[in-house]
Amino acid sequence: MTTQKRLLSLATITVLTGGAVFAFTNTDGFNTQDETVSDVATTDTTVTKVSTSRVSGTPSIQKLMSAGMVQTYPGDPALKKNSFRVDPIVLSAPKELKLKEKDGYRYITVPLILHNKEGTSDGYSVYRPNAFSINDGHGHDYAPVDYISHNKKAWKYEHQYIAPNRLVMDVVYHVPKNANTFVMFASSDAFPKTYTVKISID
Repeated sequence: MTTQKRLLSLATITVLTGGAVFAFTNTDGFNTQDETVSDVATTDTTVTKVSTSRVSGTPSIQKLMSAGMVQTYPGDPALKKNSFRVDPIVLSAPKELKLKEKDGYRYITVPLILHNKEGTSDGYSVYRPNAFSINDGHGHDYAPVDYISHNKKAWKYEHQYIAPNRLVMDVVYHVPKNANTFVMFASSDAFPKTYTVKISID
C-alpha cells in the first residue's frame, strides 16, 4: 500500500470512528431526556424525541381550562354578580333521585346558577346544563347521569331558559373515586362568554 493510500485509509477510519461516537452520544441523550417534541439533526439523520409522561393528544387540566374565556371554580367569590356561576359541589347525589351506588365510583353534584336579570320573558335562551360534560385531563369525559331543576318557570322543555328568572340546577356526575380533578366547559346563548370550571375533590 502506498503512503498516500495509507493516509487516506487512516483518515477514513478516523471519520467513521468519530461518527460512531457522535451517534452513540445522541442515542444516550434520547434515552435520558423527557421532552415533548424535539428534533436533533445530524449530517445524515433526524431523531425525534417523544415524551413518555403523557399520551400524545391528551389535553391536560391546564389546557382544558385555557379554553374558557372565564376560568373559575365552584364557589368563586369573584363571580357572585355574574349571570352564570357554580356553587360549591356536593360529594353525593340528591336522595330524591334514588341513584344506585357502584364499587369504585362516587356521585358528585355540581350546582349551576343562572340568573339573567336584564333579560325579558318575551323569549328564551337555549341552555342545556344537562349536557355539560366534565373531563379528567386524561381523555375521559363524564356526562351528567341526572339533574334536578329548582325552578320550573325558569327552565322549560329541557333547553329553554326564561329570563329574568333565577335558575338553580343540580347536575349529577358518576366518576371514579381515584379521579380528583375535572374541568367543565359551559357555553350557552343565556350568557355571553364561555366558562371553564375546575372541579377539585379533596
